[in-house]
Amino acid sequence: MRAYGGEATACRILKARALIAMGRAGDALALIEHLTECPYSIEGGIDQIADLFELDLKARLSLGRLDEVARLAASRLDWTYRRMTRNKTGLIRRFAAFVTVPSPEHMQPYPMQSLLRAGGKLIIASGCGGRKSVRKQLVKKLRRWSGQLLIRFALKISRSAVESTMPGQIGSVPGNKLPPLTWRGDGVGEQPAILVSRAMGGLGDITMMTPGLRALCKRYNRKVAFAIPRKFHAAFEGNPDVVLLDSESFIDLRQYKRWINLALCPAARYESRVAPLVRKGRVELFARGMGIGRKALDFSGWHPVSALDTGQSEIIATIRSLAKERGLPVVGVQMFSRETYRDYPHLTELIERLADEALVMPIHTTPVPVPDHPNIIPVFGKSLKEAIAMVAASDVFLSVDSAFYHTAAAFGMPTIGLFGPTDGRTCSAHHPNAIVLQERRRLHCVPCWRNEDMACHITGTMESACLASIQPDEVLETVRSAAAAYLLDDRAAL
Repeated sequence: MRAYGGEATACRILKARALIAMGRAGDALALIEHLTECPYSIEGGIDQIADLFELDLKARLSLGRLDEVARLAASRLDWTYRRMTRNKTGLIRRFAAFVTVPSPEHMQPYPMQSLLRAGGKLIIASGCGGRKSVRKQLVKKLRRWSGQLLIRFALKISRSAVESTMPGQIGSVPGNKLPPLTWRGDGVGEQPAILVSRAMGGLGDITMMTPGLRALCKRYNRKVAFAIPRKFHAAFEGNPDVVLLDSESFIDLRQYKRWINLALCPAARYESRVAPLVRKGRVELFARGMGIGRKALDFSGWHPVSALDTGQSEIIATIRSLAKERGLPVVGVQMFSRETYRDYPHLTELIERLADEALVMPIHTTPVPVPDHPNIIPVFGKSLKEAIAMVAASDVFLSVDSAFYHTAAAFGMPTIGLFGPTDGRTCSAHHPNAIVLQERRRLHCVPCWRNEDMACHITGTMESACLASIQPDEVLETVRSAAAAYLLDDRAAL
């Protein structure tokens, strides 16, 4: 339930359906209300959002809350209809009963609401009655088709009246004046007009969104509201392109002119469709999900953004001073990925050998066994800010395919990536100084783009033979060369 947000949402949807069928609409509403009020926190796809909206409205209708149904139904149907790529007719039928509920006199009606109500009534009428004559059956079909066409027409017309419809929320304030969204503004100090949200995934994916956010900020000369889990905020505080919001708290969607929901992951959709022939990196895919193309990225930069504060600068100065005292380069190492099939099995041995020639900082969220060596400085269980400072303090960064590999790209240092099932070249397209080690020549199945739930095609086990095939001697020599070249360039610059 914690690891797979989409499956957890599916369980809640199933339970809500059962509760409504048992006549316990109040319990069903309590179960899903938070998700429908905060749709940016839903980790599933657009189909799950549509299911939750429908169940929420059904529960409110069962409880007699007609004013709430009238306020929410049309905007939720409109927003979902625009983003759904299949079975739009089925979606219209599911929402037909809800859009027929009239708005109370004190509430401003939704654009084209009269047409939506008329279409909904025709669809409801087409389902009434039992078996009839052939003529009456044809009349029922004609009503249903007419109702569907009427609702489609109303939704299409409403797009000119409402520039970017947001799904209705009980907690939002109707009639708020939305900030203008223009190509030129007075400056980035203005109130954000665009909300980008990402409630799922890890730090690496969110880091790879920062180039697209920077391009979006430059396009409109205005900061972008960026809603992500609070546990990741420390990595992006000080980013000049965004205003951070907590994706687990209430955000009034009506405050924004446009909402880009990256929980409907454009990268996952592309990769699942074309794997193993994945040619586009996630920086490009996330940017495309924001409406940013390659030319805009070329202009604003492909590398991720990471800003350091005073405390982090002090940590970096301490590490650099220690390295200078010992006359050694600093090598940061991300030991493990969140997904074990991306881990390098010889890393502990490699760290011990590196420590004879460099100051080594192995980084992980919890303590793990490492060799006892005076040149090994474990970075275990540190705060996110401290860990990022350690990455920034490195001369060379060695990493499996994981979050800090992408963070290192923000600081421009040589980063050696140990890749197996995923394509190192594609995953490093945004990294100016990436060195990819991957057994592509000797193993024809690399990259296979398998995931945590699939066994290795060669061994049949969950460990990746392609990663085990990368020899420690090759990695050690690559680190030496990268460190020597980087330090030589650094001295030349001085």
